[in-house]
Formats: sequence, C-alpha cells, structure tokens
Amino acid sequence: MTRTTTDPYAAPDFGDDHPDQRASTVGHPQDLLTIEVRTGVDGTTVELAGEVDLVTAPLLHDRVMTVLDQVPGLDQAARRMVLDMRQVSFLGSSGLAVLVELRTAAQRRDVRLQLVTTSRAVLRPLIATGLIELFEVSAEPIDS
Repeated sequence: MTRTTTDPYAAPDFGDDHPDQRASTVGHPQDLLTIEVRTGVDGTTVELAGEVDLVTAPLLHDRVMTVLDQVPGLDQAARRMVLDMRQVSFLGSSGLAVLVELRTAAQRRDVRLQLVTTSRAVLRPLIATGLIELFEVSAEPIDS
C-alpha cells in the first residue's frame, strides 16, 4: 500500500474492493464539528454542532481559548461564556478533557462558564464520569 497524499486526515487507500474502503475518509475537524461564536454585551455564546472527539477536540480547544484570551478587556457583565451543546451528537473522552481544560481556563480569567444541553449524547458522559458536578448545566442559557 502506497500513501501519496499529504493530508493527515486521509485514511489509507485499500482499493475499491476492500471492505475497509467504506471507512476511508475520516474528514477534517471542521467538517465534523461546527463552531459559531457570538459575542454580545451579556457575554459570549459558542454554538457547537456535530461530534466532539479525538479529531475535533483540539479545534474546540483552540477556538474557545482564542475567545477566552480576549476576555481581559471585557467588562464584568461580558465575562460570561455559554457553550451551547444542544446540537452535539457525540462527546468522547477527548471532548470531556477539553471541557475540563476550558473550565479551568475560564475560572482563571474570572469568566462564568455555562454548558447548555438537552442532548443525551452530552449529558450521559458528563453524568457517568461525575464531571457534571464541575459545570453549570442547563437546558437553556441562564441570564447573569
């Protein structure tokens, strides 16, 4: 098998008749997780849609850290971040680890971090690991 691509997300080419060819595309992180950031006077909302796993967790980490790095210049009312995870379809261990890192980073910056979700795909791993106790979790954003 020869790999001629420089794409780090490309799976090996086993040939058209190989059974593993059906899973030959892993995809780019931005294709698997959509992240939209909205900032207003009452804080920042980060809307997530898709999968938060080993492939996409670094993208989530980098994007939210970039937003958190802008916080020192904000007034107290804007020191609130909502991670809207209602459209997340999968939350793996890498995603859980990133959420804990983001919580720590938010606390260091005196930012109130809130997770918004009704998704079983998000709630179940948070509950099973006991991490739900670390976060403010609600079905809808809670006003400051």
